[in-house]
Amino acid sequence: MRVTWSLSLLSLLAVACSESSEGSQKAADATGETTVLPGKGSGGDASPDGLDGGDAVDAVDGSSVDGSADSGDGTDASDSGDASDGSDATDGPIAEPRTDIVDLGTLESDAKGVTPTVEFEIPDDAISFHLTGVTDSGIFITIGSLVGPDADKPLVAPGWFSGFQGPQMCLGCRVRVASAEAAQGVLVPNSPDVVLTPGRHTASFFTFEQSAGSFGGAPTVTPKARSVQVTLVIVRSPFGHPKSSDVDLNLFFTGANGLTAASAPTDSRMQDALAEFENAYAKIGVGLGEVRYKDLGGGLKKLESVSGKNSDFEVSAKLTAEAPPGVNVVFVETIVDSSNPMGGFGVILGIAGGIPGPAGQQGSARSAVFVSTSEQPGVPNNIGLVMAHETGHYLGLFHSSEIPFAGLHDPIKDTDENDQGNLMFYSGTGNGLSAGQGLVIRSNPWVRPVAP
Repeated sequence: MRVTWSLSLLSLLAVACSESSEGSQKAADATGETTVLPGKGSGGDASPDGLDGGDAVDAVDGSSVDGSADSGDGTDASDSGDASDGSDATDGPIAEPRTDIVDLGTLESDAKGVTPTVEFEIPDDAISFHLTGVTDSGIFITIGSLVGPDADKPLVAPGWFSGFQGPQMCLGCRVRVASAEAAQGVLVPNSPDVVLTPGRHTASFFTFEQSAGSFGGAPTVTPKARSVQVTLVIVRSPFGHPKSSDVDLNLFFTGANGLTAASAPTDSRMQDALAEFENAYAKIGVGLGEVRYKDLGGGLKKLESVSGKNSDFEVSAKLTAEAPPGVNVVFVETIVDSSNPMGGFGVILGIAGGIPGPAGQQGSARSAVFVSTSEQPGVPNNIGLVMAHETGHYLGLFHSSEIPFAGLHDPIKDTDENDQGNLMFYSGTGNGLSAGQGLVIRSNPWVRPVAP
C-alpha cells in the first residue's frame, strides 16, 4: 500500500480484515461502458513488497506490502488462448504469438498444508509462463516448489516456506515469490537472470492461515488443508521476446468523486493520469492498447478492508468477472484497512491484487488494482503514478528498493539501488523503468506483443 507513515513490512497486512461497515455506500448498478481504441486514449499511473502475504499495496511515504492472486473459475479470458483443458496448448510450431491457457486441475493440500505436485510441459517457443493457485477466501497460499528440467537448480526450492523466513516471501529463490491471500500467481521469468527452459516442470503449493504477531513482529502461521485450483498460462512466440507490446486497461468506476464510465473519457484529471501512465510505460516499449471505461455495479466507493474473508477488496474485485482481457483498475474514494491494528492509520493511495496478479481469467478475489481518487491534506495523490506503480506490481514487478532500513531490493540487476526516480521505488514517486523491468512486464500474459 501507500500510506503516510512507515510500518513493519511483516505486519502491515498480517491480520485478517473484517467486512466493510460502509456496505451502503455502493455505486449505482449502472452498466455503461465506453471503449477507447489505441491512439484515442491516454495512459495514467502509479508498494514494500508482500512479506506478509498481503496484496501489493503502497504508501504515500513508501511503506507497503505486496502479494499475488488469481481467478478461481478457470475461465479463459484471453482471446488468443487455446482450450482451457490444455488439449492443444503445446501442439507444434506456431506462426504468430499466442497465449495458451491450461487448466491443471485441483490439488488437495494435506494437514501440513502441502499439496502433491502437478506436472506440465513448456514448449520450445514459450517466452514465459504464469502459474496460479487459487484457494478459499481468508486462506493464504504460496507456491511450495517449482522445478524445471534441471532438478538441481529449482526455480522455487521445495519446502522453502518451512525455513526461518517463513512462507511470506522467498528472497533466496531463483524466481522470487510472495505469498498471497486466496490466490497466488507466479511469473517466469520475473528477472532477466532467469532463463526459461522448455520441457517438463512440476509445482506444488502450501496453504495456511495467518494472524498478526506483536507490533513489528512476524505473523503466526498455521498450515491448513484446502483445495487449490491450478491454472497455467503460456506465452508463446516464434520471434522470441517482443520488443514492443501493448497493455489493455479495463477502468472501472464506482461513482467515487463523480467519476463514471460516461464522464471519465472527458475528465481532465483522468486523462492526465492516463497520459502519465502512458509516458512511464513507453520507456520500456509498452503502449496503451484498448482503454475501456466501465461502471462497476455494486462496487464499494470506499474500501475499508483489503484482507480477510470476504473483504471489501475481494467483494469488489469479483465484480470484474465479465471483463475482457486486460488489467482491471478500480477507482474508489478512499482505501483504509480498518481491521488491521495499524492499517487504520495513514492514507492508502493504491493496492494491487498481487505480484503478479491474476492472468488469463477475470473475477477472482484478487483480479484488480484499486486506486484512490481523493485528495488528502498534505498528501499529494498523483493518480497516474499510483496507477502505473500498482499496475507494475500486477504485471510482476517488486519494489526496486524498499525503505532503507529493510535493505531489500528487487532481483533485477539493472535497477539501481535506492533510485528514487524508478517507478517501482517504494515511495512510488518516480516514473523511470529499466530494460530488465521492461522484459518482465512484456513477459506477462496481459501484455500483448505488437512487433517481433
